[in-house]
Parts: sequence; structure tokens; C-alpha cells
Amino acid sequence: MSNLKLALIFLAIFNSCEFNFSDPKTQINQELSWTSQDEYPSTSDCDLIAEKTERIDCLKKYLIESISKNFDSTNFSLQSNIVDTIILTLIVDKKGAIKLYEFEKINESYFDIDFRNKITDIINNMSSIIPANKTNLGLSVTSKFKLPIIINTKR
Repeated sequence: MSNLKLALIFLAIFNSCEFNFSDPKTQINQELSWTSQDEYPSTSDCDLIAEKTERIDCLKKYLIESISKNFDSTNFSLQSNIVDTIILTLIVDKKGAIKLYEFEKINESYFDIDFRNKITDIINNMSSIIPANKTNLGLSVTSKFKLPIIINTKR
């Protein structure tokens, strides 16, 4: 009889509570999924542009111009003439710091370790920008994106 009472009490408690048995990872992933209302990383100038695709293009242009300007200000030179594209995977952390995550070359052009190190130094020393923002959570978040850059040393 006491086992029956214990089972009934357990059943009453179990039925009175609301349990959500869905996978918590799925709930978190839905909250973290990128939505059209979320804000991509930006700069103060690019942030003034209302259209989202134009704002993204503005950021890409800013990054490419900054990398090019910093590269041109060095005395670095490549040994051979190269026309090639590299793809830089960049991380913008939740504080807006930019870091190089990956360096990919499209063709088999020769980019020595000094060239990679120079690109890495330039990117890792860039000024911080406005980080991406998850608007449904109200948080700045780390973002990762690819930036293609054409290298042309032929004159």
C-alpha cells in the first residue's frame, strides 16, 4: 500500500510540473542562428548605411583598403610576378578585434612564409571595428567570414 501511495505522489508531482523534453542544444542553436535582423560587423562609417548588403560591401572595401594601404607602406616585396587570389578567413571577436583565422590560396602561386606572416601581422594589428550583434539576445558575438583578395605584382 505504501508503494502505491509513493507512486501516486510521484505521479502527481510529475504531472504538475511542466517539462520540456526537446533537445536543449536545438533550442540554443535556434537562438544562435543568424537572422535577417542581426547585425554584421561594421565600421562607424559603414554603420551609417541603411541597406544591409551595402553595409557589408562597405566593410569588405574598408578591410581590403586597410590591408592594401598597410602592405604598401612596408618594404616587403615578392621575388616573382604574381597575379593570384588569396582568401583570408577573418574572425571579428565580440570586442571587435580582427584576427586572421585561415589563409587560402586559390592557385598554386608561391607565397612564402614571410608573405603570410606579413599579412597576419597587418590583420592582427588592425583597429577594432564594431562587432556583430545578435539582436534577439542583445549581445555582441564573434563572427567569421571569408575575404577574397587579388594579389597583382605585375607592372
